[in-house]
Formats: sequence, structure tokens, C-alpha cells
Amino acid sequence: MNVAIIGAGKVGTVLATALYQLGYHISSVSSNSMASAEKLAKVVNSVVSTDFLAISEAEIVFITTNDANIKKVATILAQKNVLQKNQFVFHCSGAADLSVLAPVQKQGALIGSIHPLQSFAENQLTSLQGVYMAINGVVESLVVVKKIVRELGGKILVIPEEKRA
Repeated sequence: MNVAIIGAGKVGTVLATALYQLGYHISSVSSNSMASAEKLAKVVNSVVSTDFLAISEAEIVFITTNDANIKKVATILAQKNVLQKNQFVFHCSGAADLSVLAPVQKQGALIGSIHPLQSFAENQLTSLQGVYMAINGVVESLVVVKKIVRELGGKILVIPEEKRA
């Protein structure tokens, strides 16, 4: 599967690297920090996307930015009209609910969240094996995210929208 990563910080780097090691194709990496995006893109044999246009090639988009920027990124993706109908878009926040992805959902994206219940110190974690992951989403996205968590060797915790922090 083709995956795009938006946010090349600690979570985005660990997630992209783990997926790449499982055989996922990381089709693009985007980040506020060009240096971080270039570093991650090199590790996962990908390209840096500065305008989000490469996002359309991905089947799955992970928004791994800080919580405050998730809705901003979703709004930009919707404004640029780069998503395909039924493309999966996940955020990785433990606190944000699915409403932050409303702009892309209105364009036909299937939304959800995956939040590893793990602290991410710089260059410390290289695997998500055994890590509990809180997930949520529309029915179709839950099927996909459960598969991903299993492949990563993680443990699934489905958190209903009304129970989110």
C-alpha cells in the first residue's frame, strides 16, 4: 500500500519507518521542517512533498503533526483538492477527536485515528511491537487501521468517539 506521511517528527518518523520495514511504500513525506522531511524521506526511500500534490498517489495518509495543526493540515488538503474519494486519512493524536478531519471527510475521505500509547524520545523507539494503540474511525477506516496495528505488532484499543480525551 502507498502511504503519505505529513509530519516528520518523532511519531511520523517511527510510524513511517516501521511501515516501510513491513513493505509499505512511503510515497511522500511532508513536514514544516524541510530538514526533518528530507531525513525521513531518505530513510524510507521516498520523496519530499512541499505542496501536498503527491498525497493523491497514497492510499493512506497519516497526519502526524502536533495536535494544534491537524485541523489546519486537513483544511489545506481540502482546499488544495488533492485527496481522492475513499482515500484513508488518519491523525495520530490521543486528544483530538475525528471532527478535526471534517474538511477531508466532506471531500469523501474515510477518516480515523491511530494513537500509539507510547512516549517518543528522540531516536529511541524503532518499533511499535507490543505498543497499545488507541484507534477510532468510520467503519471502513477501522478495518484498515486494525490491519495496520496487527502488522506493526501493536495491541488494539478501540476508543469510541464519545470516550476520547
